[in-house]
Amino acid sequence: MLLQVFSILFLFAQCAADEEYTMVTKAPSEDEMMGEVLSKLNDLRRSVVYDTNASNLHWLKWDLSLAWMAQKATDTCENTEKDVDGFIKMRLRLSNQKAAPDHLLIHDIWINIKNFAEHIKEYGADIDETIDEFSKFYDLFRSDWTRIGCAFQVCKDLMTGEDTNLVCLLGPKTARSGPIFEMKKSEDDLCTDCECEELMCKEPVFDVSKLTDEEFQKSILEDLNGARSKFAQRANASYMNKLVWDEKLAASAHDSGSQCPDKLTHGSNYREVPTSSFWNMAAGLSPLGDLYGVSTVEESYKEVYDWSVMYTILWPEMRKVGCSRTPNCPSEAWCHIGEIAQLDGKMYEKGALCSKCKEGQSCGDGLCV
Repeated sequence: MLLQVFSILFLFAQCAADEEYTMVTKAPSEDEMMGEVLSKLNDLRRSVVYDTNASNLHWLKWDLSLAWMAQKATDTCENTEKDVDGFIKMRLRLSNQKAAPDHLLIHDIWINIKNFAEHIKEYGADIDETIDEFSKFYDLFRSDWTRIGCAFQVCKDLMTGEDTNLVCLLGPKTARSGPIFEMKKSEDDLCTDCECEELMCKEPVFDVSKLTDEEFQKSILEDLNGARSKFAQRANASYMNKLVWDEKLAASAHDSGSQCPDKLTHGSNYREVPTSSFWNMAAGLSPLGDLYGVSTVEESYKEVYDWSVMYTILWPEMRKVGCSRTPNCPSEAWCHIGEIAQLDGKMYEKGALCSKCKEGQSCGDGLCV
């Protein structure tokens, strides 16, 4: 029944794709990109599932780290590079109907998706069967993708004459050979390796309890200091401490997180941050440090700093961090970053990297050590 309903909806979508359309030239808002544009991309993947019985295709989740890397890839319209730092890059065309401007679709995929499905059913889904006509399709419909991030840029490919306005990166970073997905005989077998939702896979919850203590601590420090380093270099911050692990803060984080709290509690010498706010991004936390380095002014208001945990993570005078997992909350952990409790006034001062490091500190990757 579900298959029949979607087939009817798909026919309507195909008819819409065949109507007169125009490429969107005004950049969608961030909410529209994370909402409607992402929904249209997932509609494409779901249509392939219904047409081919493709198994283990995931619902794509928006990934801010990939979106920022995609934004940085819009410096030029040249489309010579297939990947960005190991992540597959795609250029797509977001369009709307002249008769219904609010109705968006990924036009260059929709108009040929039926032919792609027929090609797959006849020749199989092996990457070696890719032809130029379907090269984007073989990139978009891989079953190992779980994340996507896109940026808006109107371009014309000088080689093909193709107009595009979306630059998207897909993750996680993986090598792929063989079929882009397996095709099953029954829709009952479409989610063999995952939890199923409307015949597609939900991304599994990241279980922090599976990491050893050493892996947990190392991963936290690499993510946080990677972001701080990128921020310092992008913002030309003259002073930015490298965070070190602190067992006292880890103990207080354990006490705070033992009941899986639903709101943050800051202490007298630390600020609390849940790992779900920064961990497990496809490209890590570093791209967000770079993003905030572009957008953050030297001095702002307390209300601004309280708006995002990234300001706590990137506050230059922070020196220590301690984090803890609790058995009651396998998908979450809490970090206490110190030794500052209130963020207010001037966040950083521009200047040569490490030029304001304290006596006895050395410089490494833009951080005072």
